[in-house]
Amino acid sequence: MFTDKQDKVDKDAEKSVCSFANNRDPEVLLQTLRVTLYNGNEKMNVRLIIDSGSQKSYITREAASRIGYVPIAEQLLCHSLFGGESSGTVKHKKYVVKIGSLSSDFKCNFTALDQRVICKDVPSIKRGEWCREMKDLDISLSDLDAKEDAVAILIGADIAGKLLTGKRHILRCGLVAIETYLGWTVIGAIKDPDARHDPVPFTRTMFASCQVVESLFLARVHINKEGRYEVPLPWLENHPPLSENKMMVIKRLESTMKQLRTSGLHKAYDAVFDEWLAECIIERVPEAEVGNKGHYLPHRPIIKENSTTVIRPIFDASAAPKPTKEKKSLSLNDCLEKGPNLIELISSILLRFREGMIGVVSDIKKAFLQISLNASDRDFLRFLWQDKQGNQVIFRHCRVVFGVTSSPFILSAVLFMHLEKNLTSLDANKDLNFSEQNIV
Repeated sequence: MFTDKQDKVDKDAEKSVCSFANNRDPEVLLQTLRVTLYNGNEKMNVRLIIDSGSQKSYITREAASRIGYVPIAEQLLCHSLFGGESSGTVKHKKYVVKIGSLSSDFKCNFTALDQRVICKDVPSIKRGEWCREMKDLDISLSDLDAKEDAVAILIGADIAGKLLTGKRHILRCGLVAIETYLGWTVIGAIKDPDARHDPVPFTRTMFASCQVVESLFLARVHINKEGRYEVPLPWLENHPPLSENKMMVIKRLESTMKQLRTSGLHKAYDAVFDEWLAECIIERVPEAEVGNKGHYLPHRPIIKENSTTVIRPIFDASAAPKPTKEKKSLSLNDCLEKGPNLIELISSILLRFREGMIGVVSDIKKAFLQISLNASDRDFLRFLWQDKQGNQVIFRHCRVVFGVTSSPFILSAVLFMHLEKNLTSLDANKDLNFSEQNIV
C-alpha cells in the first residue's frame, strides 16, 4: 500500500466556508507557472502548481489525453488527508511526463499519476505594486494576469526540490519571488486594503480542492441491498448550521397548491408522488421521527407539454428564510460541495468526437433517481405535501434530488467510478523506474 500525504486547507470543491467571524482575509497566491507540455512533436501550454505537501506529482486525465500520453503502469494509493481522513484505495494510471519552460531553455521528464481534477479555482498572479519591483529585479512571471485555466499538472515533493534554483527575493509587499528552472513564481498573501468585508470568508485550496472532495465522497459510496449505488450528501466541512425553514416551506406549499388547483394539474402532480412512493424514491417520515433534526425543500411543478413526462416536481435547495441582523440565513445548497464545473468539460468531450469514425451518445432514464441516498442524510431532504383528505404529510427523498447543487457532481462521480471499476484495465508490462538524471 502506498500513502500520499497532501496538505489541505478547508475545502469547498473550490471554496470552503471557514468561519462565521467578520474577516478581511488577504488573498493568498500559490506557486503557479505556465509551462509547455511535450509528447514527441506535440506540445501545448498548461498551468502547473508546485505543492510540496503532496508526495506525488499528478497530471489531469484531460491533459494526458489531449497530448496523447500512453500510461506505463497503474498504481493503487491510499490518500491520507488533512485532519486524518483517508480516501480509501484509489487507482491511478502512471505516465512519463515531459515539460519545459515557455522559453524552451529547460526541459525535464518525470513520472506522474493521473487525476480527473487537480484544482480549478486557483487564480493567476494579478498585477499590482509588486510588478514594478519585480521589473527592477529583472523578474518575469509566466502566470501573470493570465486566463485562469484549471491546473493541469501538480509538482509534488518528489520533484519540486529538483526544480528550485535557490534564488529568491522577499518583496516589499510581503510576497516571496522564487526562481525555478521552469521560471519565476511568487507565493504569499496580498494585503488588499479594499478587500470585501464578508461575514463568511472563503479559502482557496491547492491540489486538495476538488480531488479531496471526490476522494472522500467516493470512499463512502457503496452498493446497497437493492443493488444500487448508495451515496452520502457531500457536506462542506465546518459549515454553519442550516437555517430553520419549515414555516417558509409551508407558505410556499400553499402557493403551489393554489397554482395546481387553478391550472387543473393537482391530480397529475399528486400522481407523481404516488408513483415515487411506490418505487421507494421517496418515503413518508414516521411520526416518531418527525421531531428529529431535518431540513425542508420547497417544490413546484414544471410543465413540458411535448415531453414524455408532462409534469414533474422541481425542488428548490437554494431557498432560505430571510436573514436577520444577527444571523445569516443558509440554504441546503450553501452547505454542500458543488464539485467541479462540469460545463468546462464540454469542449474536450466535443473534440473527442473527432477522434473516431463513430460517436456514441447515451442517456440514462431518470439518472439522479437511480442513485440511493444514505439514510442518515434523508431528513435534510424532507418536503411537505397534502394527502387526499387535505392533511399535511412529511415525505423525504431516498434518491438523489434534482435541484440540489451537488447532484450533478454526485452523478458524474458515480458514473466515473462505475466505468473505471468495470472497464478492462490496460496491460502494463513494466513499471519504468526513472532516476534523478531525468530532471536535467
